[in-house]
Amino acid sequence: MNTTVSYTDPGAMLGKTVLKIGQVVLALLAVASGYMAYLASEGLFSGWDIEIEEDLVWLFPRIEPEEWIFLFFS
Repeated sequence: MNTTVSYTDPGAMLGKTVLKIGQVVLALLAVASGYMAYLASEGLFSGWDIEIEEDLVWLFPRIEPEEWIFLFFS
C-alpha cells in the first residue's frame, strides 16, 4: 500500500491549497482579534454604550462595559 501523497493528483493539490488559504485566513483573524482586544484595553471603545442582560450581571457584578469588549475580542 502506497502511503505517500502524490502531488500530481489534482485533488491533493486542491486540498493542500485550501488548507494553506484557511490557515492564512485564520491567522489574520487571530491577529485582528488580538489587535481589537489591545485597542479595547487601551480604552478606544470607551464611548460605546453597552447594555448587559440582567441574567449575566450576576456572573460579573463589577465589570465595566470596556472590559466586556476586551473579553469579547480576547
